[in-house]
Amino acid sequence: MHIKPLLIKTVAVLFLAVTESFCCSAFCLHKGDQPLVGRNYDWSFDRCLVFVNKRNVAKTAFTYYGHPVDNPATWTSKYGS
Repeated sequence: MHIKPLLIKTVAVLFLAVTESFCCSAFCLHKGDQPLVGRNYDWSFDRCLVFVNKRNVAKTAFTYYGHPVDNPATWTSKYGS
Protein backbone atom coordinates (compact mmCIF):
# COMPACT_ATOMS: atom_id res chain seq x y z
CA MET A 1 0.00 0.00 0.00
CA HIS A 2 1.07 3.59 -0.63
CA ILE A 3 -0.48 4.99 2.55
CA LYS A 4 2.29 3.89 4.94
CA PRO A 5 5.16 5.77 3.18
CA LEU A 6 2.93 8.82 2.82
CA LEU A 7 2.01 8.67 6.52
CA ILE A 8 5.67 8.38 7.55
CA LYS A 9 6.64 11.36 5.36
CA THR A 10 3.74 13.45 6.70
CA VAL A 11 4.63 12.74 10.33
CA ALA A 12 8.31 13.53 9.65
CA VAL A 13 7.44 16.85 7.99
CA LEU A 14 5.08 17.82 10.82
CA PHE A 15 7.66 16.89 13.45
CA LEU A 16 10.36 18.98 11.78
CA ALA A 17 8.05 21.94 11.12
CA VAL A 18 6.74 22.21 14.68
CA THR A 19 9.95 21.92 16.69
CA GLU A 20 10.86 25.07 18.54
CA SER A 21 13.74 25.77 20.87
CA PHE A 22 13.82 28.03 23.93
CA CYS A 23 17.40 28.55 25.03
CA CYS A 24 19.15 30.88 27.43
CA SER A 25 22.63 32.36 27.26
CA ALA A 26 24.88 33.88 29.89
CA PHE A 27 28.33 35.42 29.77
CA CYS A 28 30.93 37.10 31.96
CA LEU A 29 33.58 39.41 30.50
CA HIS A 30 36.51 40.72 32.50
CA LYS A 31 38.22 44.04 31.89
CA GLY A 32 40.86 44.39 34.55
CA ASP A 33 39.10 43.98 37.87
CA GLN A 34 35.65 44.92 36.47
CA PRO A 35 33.43 42.00 35.43
CA LEU A 36 30.53 42.49 33.04
CA VAL A 37 27.82 39.87 33.39
CA GLY A 38 24.92 39.47 31.00
CA ARG A 39 22.21 36.96 30.23
CA ASN A 40 19.29 36.65 27.89
CA TYR A 41 16.18 34.62 27.51
CA ASP A 42 15.49 33.67 23.91
CA TRP A 43 11.74 34.05 24.22
CA SER A 44 9.41 36.30 22.30
CA PHE A 45 9.49 39.64 24.09
CA ASP A 46 8.88 42.86 22.20
CA ARG A 47 10.69 45.26 24.48
CA CYS A 48 13.56 45.26 26.92
CA LEU A 49 14.94 47.53 29.57
CA VAL A 50 18.55 47.80 30.67
CA PHE A 51 19.55 49.41 33.95
CA VAL A 52 23.12 50.49 34.62
CA ASN A 53 23.89 51.51 38.17
CA LYS A 54 27.28 53.16 38.44
CA ARG A 55 29.21 53.30 41.69
CA ASN A 56 29.77 56.55 43.61
CA VAL A 57 26.55 58.14 42.35
CA ALA A 58 24.37 60.21 44.68
CA LYS A 59 20.81 58.83 44.77
CA THR A 60 17.49 59.95 46.22
CA ALA A 61 14.51 57.70 46.93
CA PHE A 62 11.33 58.03 44.89
CA THR A 63 8.27 59.40 46.59
CA TYR A 64 5.46 56.96 47.31
CA TYR A 65 2.81 57.27 44.54
CA GLY A 66 3.61 60.93 43.97
CA HIS A 67 3.02 62.00 47.58
CA PRO A 68 5.67 64.47 48.68
CA VAL A 69 8.11 63.33 51.34
CA ASP A 70 9.74 65.90 53.58
CA ASN A 71 12.98 63.99 54.04
CA PRO A 72 13.46 61.25 51.38
CA ALA A 73 16.27 58.73 51.83
CA THR A 74 19.53 59.66 50.13
CA TRP A 75 22.72 57.66 49.65
CA THR A 76 25.77 57.26 47.47
CA SER A 77 26.07 53.95 45.63
CA LYS A 78 29.06 51.94 46.80
CA TYR A 79 29.01 49.31 44.03
CA GLY A 80 28.02 49.33 40.37
CA SER A 81 25.65 46.86 38.77
